[in-house]
Amino acid sequence: RDVREYTRGRVINVQIIVMCTFVALLIVIGLISQSEVHGDFINPLYYIRCERAVTEPDDNITISVTPQLLSEAGQWVNVTWHNPNPASTDWIGAYLANENESIDPMNHTPFKFQFTNVDPSYINGNGTGSCRFQLVNMRQNVLFGFFTGNVTSPILRATSKPVTFRNPNEILQVHLAQGQSNSEMVVVWSTKNTTNNTVCYGDLIAPARCIPADVSTYTAADLCGPPASTTGWSDPGQIITATMTSLKPSTRYYYTVGSKNDVMSRRFSFRTPPDANPDAETNIIAFGDMGFGHLDGTNAYTRYLENPSLNTSRLILDQVNAGKADIVLHIGDLSYANGYSAEWDEFLYQIEPIASQVPYMVCDGNHESDSPNSSSYYDGNDSGGECGVPYERRFIMPRPETAKHWYGFDYGNVHVIMMSTEHDFTPDSEQLHFLDNHLQNVNREKTPWLIFAGHRPMYIDSTSSEGRSADQPVASLLRQHVEPLLKKYSANLAIWGHNHSYQRTCPVYNETCTAGATTHVVIGMGGAHHSNNAMPETPSWLEFQDRQFWGYSSIKTTKSKLEFWYIRDTDGVVYDYFTLEL
Repeated sequence: RDVREYTRGRVINVQIIVMCTFVALLIVIGLISQSEVHGDFINPLYYIRCERAVTEPDDNITISVTPQLLSEAGQWVNVTWHNPNPASTDWIGAYLANENESIDPMNHTPFKFQFTNVDPSYINGNGTGSCRFQLVNMRQNVLFGFFTGNVTSPILRATSKPVTFRNPNEILQVHLAQGQSNSEMVVVWSTKNTTNNTVCYGDLIAPARCIPADVSTYTAADLCGPPASTTGWSDPGQIITATMTSLKPSTRYYYTVGSKNDVMSRRFSFRTPPDANPDAETNIIAFGDMGFGHLDGTNAYTRYLENPSLNTSRLILDQVNAGKADIVLHIGDLSYANGYSAEWDEFLYQIEPIASQVPYMVCDGNHESDSPNSSSYYDGNDSGGECGVPYERRFIMPRPETAKHWYGFDYGNVHVIMMSTEHDFTPDSEQLHFLDNHLQNVNREKTPWLIFAGHRPMYIDSTSSEGRSADQPVASLLRQHVEPLLKKYSANLAIWGHNHSYQRTCPVYNETCTAGATTHVVIGMGGAHHSNNAMPETPSWLEFQDRQFWGYSSIKTTKSKLEFWYIRDTDGVVYDYFTLEL
């Protein structure tokens, strides 16, 4: 069950013809515009207009699904339908069954959908068609609905029998994070309703110590608005957390998670970091703005633009399996759930093979945190009403407090500090005081390399300049308030996301190339569609940029040298390389 479809050694073709057909279709019928396809991300589920939905069963329309019993997450089902009056705008929705084991299209969106013309024989033949869906275990039965009226005015005509997972308490979403010290490792996983949850771990093949785990969750009432608290809501299940303590440095530990009363997971393993010291060699994988992909081609007309994340994930997993990655840094915009809770399940399923082996360290981006009337610094609703709650509950970082999204940690000869560009960082803010105090206490004799990270870039080639949350106003604000700290504490490297591109500066301070200053790299090329908004004239401090490929960055540090590679995900080729030296 730990082997995902994207690990089979092939490169996923992200320009799938049928998906492009859907894009063209939806532009023609007016559902989306060219700017929405190529501009800011809008979750495709947003276009399903629940407020216009009705249920009008038609006995002449049928829909069925096989198999109806699945043994584990990630399995595929075949959905078959018949409609004697086929239309190209008919569609199939996959829904989590409500308490009445039925579909309620007026109050809930599907977690996946597919247009029926994915099967050409549906329109060209006798009104019968079929397609396949891949399903992740979301702890509830799944029902498929056949709809006419397009997604703008959905009419539910027929409902399949339910698809059931054999074990709703299947252990899923296992992911690690550095704890408050290098002798701690946090593990998080999810089930439906298990008790006596535990993690068992040890440095030998047989785990030697079992400790109890804590259970938490969140409800729709904890969120800040629609669609997260309304049509996009689905129960996240139990979020189970345990901290493995008293770990020895540079040691491989084996662990299992689960319930003493139910089932334990397969065995995972991780390697602890060395004690902080300048002679340690550290290998870091870093990227931003990845999202997740749909191997089954569902949610196609905008969601296909994140399918490059499948290649990114596959290549990173290759590095992890080969022992060439110690830790992962995901610099904001993680799942792009945007208020549709089930998409967190999909994202965590995709990253589990990586995140169950190495610490998966994250910071928040606008698509995690930004929501009106919340603690976010900006007024937009890029999180779709989530306002950081799923992010901070699902990813347990060594933060000062749960809702304070800034922290730092040592790994080998590197100190990493994560800021939140989505929260106040102006003078007298709690975050700016934290950053100053934290940086002041970094031991550069033990960790000579200092990497600073945040989501929105301090240096960015972008035409986005209108509004206080646009790229250039935010970059100016970061340079005004945060850049002096990078100079004061001699940060070697700053990595950012948000703009879906790769951009590398010279060592720069105050918009001027300056020897010994911080080198800034935008690494927002993890999987989301490209930001094609470069300025007509390239800034003088920008040395290299790419808006054509996706991929990830690999960082290697030794006592006196930092090497940085940009690996493009279509073929694993190095597309940019630079070094820094102490």
